[in-house]
Amino acid sequence: MYSDSVSALTKKEYQSRDNFIFVESLLPNKIYYWRVAVHSERLGVFYSDFRKFKTFPELTVFANYPNPFNVATRVQFSLPFKTKIKISVFNSLGEILEVIADDEFSHGIHSVEWNADKYSSGIYIINVRGDYFSKNLKAILIK
Repeated sequence: MYSDSVSALTKKEYQSRDNFIFVESLLPNKIYYWRVAVHSERLGVFYSDFRKFKTFPELTVFANYPNPFNVATRVQFSLPFKTKIKISVFNSLGEILEVIADDEFSHGIHSVEWNADKYSSGIYIINVRGDYFSKNLKAILIK
């Protein structure tokens, strides 16, 4: 399996007992090609035609702004396709404080505001989670 622009350093290959080859760490939004090789002691080696598939584009989560902030900060993200997004806020102990978004968003750029008026100064973690990804942002509240 190879990509139109992947280097050998970005992939890990290993062979299972069932003769399947798994490739980890595929790059987003790239085209990969694969084929099957059949080894026969009597007939030699036969190869199938190449097949291709494209990996999903990557979600982009931008740094929350402003940061540090006084009362409110915005989380902006870009989606390559329609998907359900959940944005949660955690304190420094890992306890969930609130969910500021839990909805299906269309493809494109979106922005969600977190109003932290009821919380004290400190460091908070904003988690942006979708079906196939999760990203944490550090938010510094200064009152």
